[in-house]
Amino acid sequence: MNRQIRAGLLALCLCAAVLAGCGGGKAAQTMAPAEATASPTAEPTAAPTAEPTATPEPTPEPTAAPTATPEPTSEPTPEPTATPEPTPELTPEGPTPTPVAAGSYTYKSAKGTWKLQLRADGLFTLTDPDGGVHTGESWITDTDGTVLCGPTDIYFEDFAFSGGCSRWTVSGKNCSPVMP
Repeated sequence: MNRQIRAGLLALCLCAAVLAGCGGGKAAQTMAPAEATASPTAEPTAAPTAEPTATPEPTPEPTAAPTATPEPTSEPTPEPTATPEPTPELTPEGPTPTPVAAGSYTYKSAKGTWKLQLRADGLFTLTDPDGGVHTGESWITDTDGTVLCGPTDIYFEDFAFSGGCSRWTVSGKNCSPVMP
């Protein structure tokens, strides 16, 4: 029984401590909240402060636009300079053909006169019997000595190959198309 008495006394002491605030009356008084006192605030400023400004970035320099490639035109070609007659070199297939010089050549057909102008810049111009000008992209002297011109917009003529290319035999100031 002694044990039961001790346990009861211990429980009684714990209840008393809880009711008393776990530290006695003085501890409870010191823990009481202090009253709030008003304190004066700082005076407002007369004018608002300025917002910080961003540092300006330098404007990048513009880059130059690329120049457009000029379109082929029907400008007159300067007269070709005289070239000395080369001696044909012998190759296994035979002599190398003499390149055709830049210049104007004509072809008389049943429809009228055609004018073939081979320009020194590698372009060519065909003028049809009605006076229509057709500018082409390039011309070269082929291995058989003929001139290969093409492409152009001459699709409707007998001498125009697929894609508007054509082949011409040149003799003196005259030429004639090689039919496909």
